[in-house]
Formats: sequence, structure tokens, C-alpha cells
Amino acid sequence: MPWCLRKKVLDEVDSNDILGGMKRILLIATLFLTTLACRPVVTVGWGEVLIVGIILGVLIGPLLLRLYHHLRRDD
Repeated sequence: MPWCLRKKVLDEVDSNDILGGMKRILLIATLFLTTLACRPVVTVGWGEVLIVGIILGVLIGPLLLRLYHHLRRDD
């Protein structure tokens, strides 16, 4: 959740309520714990690197080849 939305949620907690402070602490703790739980785990093996390389080669390769032929024609 973006910080601006978190701030809006925190601002909507009624601090005049008897449990307002407790609700604010509970809300902050909940947001903090969900942020910790959603940290991505990055594990990239050689298979994924190969797949990305092939995709980039297919997408960018023809453009670079045309640029190469265009530059060779001008010489």
C-alpha cells in the first residue's frame, strides 16, 4: 500500500475516541507486519536469465540488425 494511502487511513482514525490511540497503534502494527510479510524473495536461476536473454534477442535483435545494415550502407 503506498505511503499516501497509509497516511490517509491513519488520518481517518478518530483520535478523540477512547480507543483512538490504541486503534492507531494497532493499525500501524498491522501495516508494518503486512509490509514485512510481503517482501519479495528474488531467486533467479540460469534458466530465467536464458529466457530473458532470448526474449530480448528476439525483440531487439532485428532492430539492431537493421541499424547495422543502414550504417554499413552509408559507408
